[in-house]
Amino acid sequence: IFMGLQFVISPSIVAWSTHLQYLQPGQYPWLENTVKELAGASGVAAPRLAIVPNPTPNAFVFGNSSSKRTLAVHEGLLRQLNEDEIRGVLGHELGHVKHRDSIVMTVLSAIPLLAFMIARSTMFMGMGTGSRDRDRSAGYLALAGIVAMVVYFVAQLLVLRLSRLREHFADVYSGYLTGSPKSLES
Repeated sequence: IFMGLQFVISPSIVAWSTHLQYLQPGQYPWLENTVKELAGASGVAAPRLAIVPNPTPNAFVFGNSSSKRTLAVHEGLLRQLNEDEIRGVLGHELGHVKHRDSIVMTVLSAIPLLAFMIARSTMFMGMGTGSRDRDRSAGYLALAGIVAMVVYFVAQLLVLRLSRLREHFADVYSGYLTGSPKSLES
């Protein structure tokens, strides 16, 4: 239930917390045309564009379905990078769209969360009951909780590793899509 709720409301939370300003058609023609061109070459629908009023050179994609994706570009990215570098960043973000990284990572992050919830609920269940049979079952529950906690830590490490791999794949995809891997590198 928690993961489903997160999946549904997280786009609104991201938009609110970053103070997104969705672009009107014609507001940033070069950016709009570049995203449409790169999205077409990727075979994905062009995401909705937004500007984040933040001086850091950054961009990100979010959304919970293909038709509701948003590509948010920080003002700092548009001010500090040249057009080739911006194309590289846009290609990277479209790599995330192409490979559905937000959905993949949301689903996979449920595994450590479930393991943690199981660990937390079983480790302390039945403690101090006083009965010998209950003490034995409490011991099994505590052992199950410890196993679930180990699964949580291992799964969390694997999710973090997969996140880094997805970033690497998006970098590689940007080089492929733009034909200029040095643009993203610089």
